[in-house]
Amino acid sequence: YDYDFFLNENNHKIKYITSHIIQDSNILKKINKIYYIPTKYEIYQNFFNEKKIIKVNNFEYLKREYKKFDKEVIDLTPILKKEAEHRLNENKFIYWKDDTHWNIYGIEAAMKFISKNN
Repeated sequence: YDYDFFLNENNHKIKYITSHIIQDSNILKKINKIYYIPTKYEIYQNFFNEKKIIKVNNFEYLKREYKKFDKEVIDLTPILKKEAEHRLNENKFIYWKDDTHWNIYGIEAAMKFISKNN
């Protein structure tokens, strides 16, 4: 899929991204929705003092691929960006500072959103 890639500052492709799509019908019938979880960089990239050099289309790719199986894909990026901005005003983060996993604030934001929209 020529759809997902990193771009450098000159808009040249520099690396493909691997996404795994569940195709097993026994597993798919147990899944109601798919949630796209953005990377830590996707959430905080606007706060860096550097040119944006990454364009990632994993959400669009997942949405397109799971549409073939009639599965909705929901992007958690907007809710996590909003929570990250809110927490930064309190000098807090939604990811661990030295890790790429959510801390309690990231988990709480995602779970509140999912529980309201399920």
